[in-house]
Amino acid sequence: MTGKLKKRLGFTLIEILLVIAIIFIFSTYIMINYKKNQPTYALLGVAQKISFNLRRAQNMAMSSKEFHGKVPQGGYGVYFPITPLNEVGTYIIFADCDGSKDYNTSGLPCEGNFSEKLEEITLEGGINIRSILCSPACSLNDRGYVVFIPPDPTIIIGPANVGENVIDIDITLSVEGGPVRTITVNKVGKIDIE
Repeated sequence: MTGKLKKRLGFTLIEILLVIAIIFIFSTYIMINYKKNQPTYALLGVAQKISFNLRRAQNMAMSSKEFHGKVPQGGYGVYFPITPLNEVGTYIIFADCDGSKDYNTSGLPCEGNFSEKLEEITLEGGINIRSILCSPACSLNDRGYVVFIPPDPTIIIGPANVGENVIDIDITLSVEGGPVRTITVNKVGKIDIE
């Protein structure tokens, strides 16, 4: 029995150090790429949240959801205020109680003196709404919005004075010095993120 080899029951120190070195190299590479791409991931998350809230307003209109005991005659919508630099960090989900096909920023138009605002959402992570464009070209001045009027729902895009003729709206999001994402809503209610 002197000529037989002994069974090896463990790892050598060199093998263990080699595995640790490989794990360290991969984890360092992953962390560097994650930090580099973090603004892209944040931008995609915000774009998905906006598209979710657009679909939420659409679903509330389709289901004729009540707002303070009544179905709003103008349906539900999402309002995007535009600052002079076209950079804004909030948007509003609203119930169009007065049927104006627009968000009433100046008063309490709902019966019982309620505001049309359901929720104001702040964009996180230094992400701004860079621009809002509609097609065919229209002037959005100080605001842009998408309103879903029940029961179909009929979709109104842009400000009230041009909303009947608009085919789609592009909401462009950006991170300072970083990537850009565009959310497109068309007249039939399709919502895309590019």
